[in-house]
Amino acid sequence: MKEKGIVEWEELEGFSNYQTKFLAGEANYDKAVEILEKKMNWVGYAGEFEASMYSFKRHFNLTDFHF
Repeated sequence: MKEKGIVEWEELEGFSNYQTKFLAGEANYDKAVEILEKKMNWVGYAGEFEASMYSFKRHFNLTDFHF
């Protein structure tokens, strides 16, 4: 699945709104956003992996964190 793009994921049966369903338990965008805003301490973006890891390191003040 790593080789598939977002459009290919959307075309697979059962994978539409996968991340929203994973977070909210249903295809409810507003509920997923609320969970991210209120229950998650930090959120990264895989599309900007290196920048996200630097952000993670700074956010949690991890001086010995290497990636």
